[in-house]
Amino acid sequence: MDPRLRDRLRGYPSGKGRLGRGTLSVALVVTDRARRLGLPLDPQALITEGGGQVRGLNRSAVQGILRRNGINTVLSREGGRTNQKSVSHLKSCVALLNELHEDGLADLDAIERHWIREVRRIPAGTPFRLNRDPNRSLRSVLSSLFEQAFRRRRSAEERAHAGALLQHLVGAKLACTLRPEIVRHRGYATADTGAGRACDFAVGDTAFHVTTAPSEAVIERCRDNLEMALRPVLITLGVSGIPCAR
Repeated sequence: MDPRLRDRLRGYPSGKGRLGRGTLSVALVVTDRARRLGLPLDPQALITEGGGQVRGLNRSAVQGILRRNGINTVLSREGGRTNQKSVSHLKSCVALLNELHEDGLADLDAIERHWIREVRRIPAGTPFRLNRDPNRSLRSVLSSLFEQAFRRRRSAEERAHAGALLQHLVGAKLACTLRPEIVRHRGYATADTGAGRACDFAVGDTAFHVTTAPSEAVIERCRDNLEMALRPVLITLGVSGIPCAR
């Protein structure tokens, strides 16, 4: 992507924070319309006669664009329902595309890919949902949490959500079982090596390693623990997706 185009897109609409679902729904539909009709676009031609809705903005249209880009999750449960805010987003997006066209930067394929990348980032900022139904077992509740995490790992490019979730749950369990001050918590992205620690959690002479995907590297750390007279415990996910110790 042209660096000038990238900078302009990153600055839309205000350059602050991530784009919301509604803004992205409009951006995807408007960009798709620009591909069909060509640029520059007339914003009034994309608004209904009453002036309160965006033509063609609906759940089916948005999901069709997402499926074309390999995304099957629903961007907006409301299906891109239009309102005055959507009309405002449309005018801003049309203005951006027209300006890019005038400056010779309107690569619509690259622009759509940018919106799609923003869509993929959305799960990273969405809270997990814990359904504590008394009729469900704890195993079932945890399985639901990890299923959410693995769905995010498949749809979001930058974070391994399942690994972070597993480490935080193990840390919470240790803190509840032992005295909280015994368990030192660190950020999930902090590496063991180079950080002055031999594991994720150390309790007495026991070294806990937490990972969703055991590798040769973690086995090597366990061997290092044994040489230091520590007892390594590897905690990972079982076949059912529930944490288990090895």
